[in-house]
Amino acid sequence: MTRVTLFEDDEGLLRGYEVEGHSGYDKWGNDIVCAAVSILTINTINAIEAYTQGKPQVSSDETKTRCVFDEPPQEAELLLLKAYELGVRSIEESYGKHVKVKVRRYKSC
Repeated sequence: MTRVTLFEDDEGLLRGYEVEGHSGYDKWGNDIVCAAVSILTINTINAIEAYTQGKPQVSSDETKTRCVFDEPPQEAELLLLKAYELGVRSIEESYGKHVKVKVRRYKSC
């Protein structure tokens, strides 16, 4: 199962996300659900870097990808994060056995 965690601060402002796991919809290389989540996840990071001045903390390995703003995101960054949320929630709606989205309180380091 792919688990998407959306991070919100105390004011309910979206601050980023973390994705881990494999959806298990199909075998590796043929899994359209995993591919959809991966594309949204990476494209959002690329769009933030290409079209905003934002500097999120990004980390990624074979099992987890994380993109979080330590400072509250600006309008353009927030719009991209909200578009990401819309996309992963749409995938969850259609493939809920394979993708779960949850919201957690963001705690800065």
